[in-house]
Amino acid sequence: MQGPAAPALRVQPLAIGIEGAAGEPSLAALRDGVLLTWQARLGAGATALRFARLDDRGRALARGEIARGRGWFVNGADFPAALELADGTWLAYWLQRNGPARYAYEIRLVASPDQGQSWHDQGRLHDDDSATEHGFVAWVPLPGGGAQAVWLDGRDTAGGHAGHGAGTHGRVDAEGGAMTLRGAGVDAGGAAPSVLLDGRVCDCCQTDAAPVTDGLLVVYRGRSADEVRDVKLLRQAGGQWQAPEPLFATGWRIAGCPVNGPAIAARGQAVAAAAYDEAEGQGRVQVRTSRDGGRHWQAAVTVARGDSIGRLDLAALPGGRFLLSHYLTIGTRSVLRVELLDRAGRPLAQVDVADMPLASALGFPRLAAVEGGALLAWTGVEDGGPRVHLARIEVGQHGGDAGAAR
Repeated sequence: MQGPAAPALRVQPLAIGIEGAAGEPSLAALRDGVLLTWQARLGAGATALRFARLDDRGRALARGEIARGRGWFVNGADFPAALELADGTWLAYWLQRNGPARYAYEIRLVASPDQGQSWHDQGRLHDDDSATEHGFVAWVPLPGGGAQAVWLDGRDTAGGHAGHGAGTHGRVDAEGGAMTLRGAGVDAGGAAPSVLLDGRVCDCCQTDAAPVTDGLLVVYRGRSADEVRDVKLLRQAGGQWQAPEPLFATGWRIAGCPVNGPAIAARGQAVAAAAYDEAEGQGRVQVRTSRDGGRHWQAAVTVARGDSIGRLDLAALPGGRFLLSHYLTIGTRSVLRVELLDRAGRPLAQVDVADMPLASALGFPRLAAVEGGALLAWTGVEDGGPRVHLARIEVGQHGGDAGAAR
């Protein structure tokens, strides 16, 4: 007897009308759609942070500009984002250079009470003004109001750390202290004083966060004294942070930042986390899932090995399934692939969204769940410059996952 039909993924490229050189897109869920942000190159060293409010089909309902200026830190691995609070306020941030060192920059915060029609300066996200690295922000809105943000904070480094660039291993500077992970609550009035969450972390790997029914989960890459850079998990419950714990203990020892952070997504108590490592001498993407909000985790599932170069993102779908995006290197080409995962993290289906020369695969693609699938945004190269691309990933009927949480 023939079994149930396999799940299907379909890619629908979307024309979003972003003209000129632009990159570093990010996506955030709204109550009535998705918020897309990106950085436009204006020439003469100027940059603008712009947005489009999209419906679930990826159609632009409104467009606008959040901020523009010179002296921004524009980088494919560390880039702006926005979110919507429970009261309808939009928050956004960008990265502004604040000193002569290569990685001296701060996180500038703005708020909009009227869906992007006007924006108001809220100062820095962090509570120090040191000319050191501050970036790699992860933040999520909280049901009771406001948002929780976490970021990499270099106030103890005196400017010395591993350099970063999309997809390259960084060097290690001996001077200065360790990069730290800090967090703070933030609302329409600005950010609260920060708290130290981990006193020694990897210098320039992305962080990520996801809300669960009874709290908040954060994933990031740690850094031991002997340069093991395993991925860790932090939980906030009842407004209190618990001690970090290992989530992907692969033992990857590397004397430099891989610039390849983990990802996490949740819907209710169904959670998936993904991490990239090269502990076995080749690229590998692993996924772990939880059905109880991150208290207990199933064994890691290897989703890709050998040809994957990571740059991960996740989106949580109804029914306990997830979408995972990552880049692969195949010969002289880079492929942007999306995988449909079941509630245990096992692949059900996959689709290749873009195929490009190696040098054209820029930055870190972003996913946002919508009805019937997800939107995916990424940066490519056209006519010698960066261009923002958007596609809708449509998820068809599935089989072989009948036990998924409902």
